[in-house]
Amino acid sequence: ATVAVTTSKAAPITVKYGLTATALTQTATTPTGGTNTTVSLTGLKVKSKYFYQVIATGATGEIATSPVSNFRTGVR
Repeated sequence: ATVAVTTSKAAPITVKYGLTATALTQTATTPTGGTNTTVSLTGLKVKSKYFYQVIATGATGEIATSPVSNFRTGVR
């Protein structure tokens, strides 16, 4: 799966994800990001519901965090 992220300024992006909203134990990152970035999530199980949260880190260290969202994987 991929998560598309749009930010007003270029920022490194981290996506935390997992099988429950309170246990986002896996991470995927882009160490350098533009204003339109995609992050690939790996190791996903088929026919499963996943929860994820996007975290952007600004040049001066500020952090923007999205609410937790979810998606369901397909059969492949």
